[in-house]
Amino acid sequence: MLGLSALAKPGFVLKPAHDDAPQTGRWCVGGPALLEPGTPWPETSRGFPLSLVAVVDTDELVPWLGEQLPTRLGLVNVF
Repeated sequence: MLGLSALAKPGFVLKPAHDDAPQTGRWCVGGPALLEPGTPWPETSRGFPLSLVAVVDTDELVPWLGEQLPTRLGLVNVF
C-alpha cells in the first residue's frame, strides 16, 4: 500500500522582494503577461478574457525541483 507521504511534492511560497533587495523581474504577481509573439490572450469558453494571476520563471526552480520540472523551461503565465 502506498502511503500519502510518497505522494508529497516540494512546495514554495512566493514573497515580494524587500524594498532594498535588487529586483530580478523573474517572478511577477499580476501585471502584464509575457506571451510568445502571436499568442492570443486566453479566453473562457464564452469568449471572456482570463485575468492574469502571476508570471513565473521556471528556470529559477531548477536547483530545487530538478527532474520534476517540465522539459521546456521558461516563463509560465498563470491565469
